[in-house]
Amino acid sequence: MSEFFAKSSRVLGMNARNLRYIRPNNKRSSIQLARNKLATKERLLKHGLPTAKIFSEIHDRRELFEFDWSSLPPSFVLKPNFGLGGNGILIVYGKNKNNQWIGGSNEFYTEDDLMMRVSNILDGNYSISNIPDIAYFEERLKLSEEFKHVSYKGIPDIRVIVFNSVPIMAMLRLPTKSSSGKANLHMGGIGVGIDLTTGITTYAASKHVGELTVHPDYNTSLRGLHINNWNEILRISVEAQRAVGLGYAGVDIVIDKQQGPVILEVNAHPGLEIQNANQTTLRDRLERVAGLNISSVVKGVKVCKDLFSNDTETEEDKAVIGVYESIEITDRNNKQQAMRVRIDTGLTSTTISKDLARRLGFQDALTALDSIVLPSIVSASDARQVEESFQHSIKGLHEDIVDIVAVRSGDKYTIRPKVSLSFVLGKKNISTQVAIAMDNKLSHPIIIGRRDLAGFLVNPTKTK
Repeated sequence: MSEFFAKSSRVLGMNARNLRYIRPNNKRSSIQLARNKLATKERLLKHGLPTAKIFSEIHDRRELFEFDWSSLPPSFVLKPNFGLGGNGILIVYGKNKNNQWIGGSNEFYTEDDLMMRVSNILDGNYSISNIPDIAYFEERLKLSEEFKHVSYKGIPDIRVIVFNSVPIMAMLRLPTKSSSGKANLHMGGIGVGIDLTTGITTYAASKHVGELTVHPDYNTSLRGLHINNWNEILRISVEAQRAVGLGYAGVDIVIDKQQGPVILEVNAHPGLEIQNANQTTLRDRLERVAGLNISSVVKGVKVCKDLFSNDTETEEDKAVIGVYESIEITDRNNKQQAMRVRIDTGLTSTTISKDLARRLGFQDALTALDSIVLPSIVSASDARQVEESFQHSIKGLHEDIVDIVAVRSGDKYTIRPKVSLSFVLGKKNISTQVAIAMDNKLSHPIIIGRRDLAGFLVNPTKTK
């Protein structure tokens, strides 16, 4: 355990988790639903959420003896419906020339071997309380390129803890040689903390080794990995928690090479090792979210990003800046421009005026935007739908336009396109996505929002 946790009295333990958060917030019916993986998948699909495709199910011995093994694709995953901790799961990667299925670590399985595994599943050997179980075959998700150099053989997953419709902590779980290629922390996998605001990895730890900075099998850095589709991961985590009806949940997600984020399962009693991976206590974050009125998924993700940017730095580590600062900004032509900016922690994303976007070399992108009609103002109830609609519309519109965002203005929302920019603030290089105020209604040509202020303390009285 790290020195941080050795000194901390705020680490959330199992008893406190169960008594304060799971028992009051997770109804028995929702817990039972979460334990039933097939029923959970059905519920998630009804809510339009992505899950791995199921090929077949085996409910009893008769179905086992009559099962057509040739109906299975060469690659699949065999799972127990009520399995716990990854026990009983068998991953098959293909078939060899002898018509044997190929597992991990160069293991081979015959039809008899698989029948024995299914038989054990039906007997409840891997289930909670050893109750009779169901075996099912689902598609094997493929490793995304972004994890190729930090994942030993298996496929990593992302655990997001969601409480009261707010993601409060996340970690990336990586397979290692000692975990036999499984993303299982108890078997020797690695837990890597994730900054909820940026989707960038921070700290890493293994139960077998302790704190880590590099992957033990590849010697590649575990810190600073940028996880793609991060906003989508946060969104579907909240939607999954709400769909299953849990107030406190661990949502496990895999980023598939073709499909993107796919939900593996929803856990009603997620483990506590995530605190080691983030070097931050769950207790502190849970207390900040408890009792908040979270009316929608959009609000839950927004509250997450507002509250839980990377908070592991101490105040002594942070540079002090004022409300007005000078920056060096790199324009579209890779030239630097010096300018005075306003710092505003009340603004989420850094925002620039349309005129400044033009001066920075984004004229072609602005011209491309003229081909679609962006609504200037939308209601709060329509904001998410409009945002998603135009995110689809801008794809391929121009290479500089990377996203679109609905920005709150009073009780309404303004739709703004986003472009990528880099600038230097207080000797710190910042690469980010900035929103463009198409109506030019900004008090300054550029306002730096809190998403780009990690590592800084803002002192309103500072004048130099």
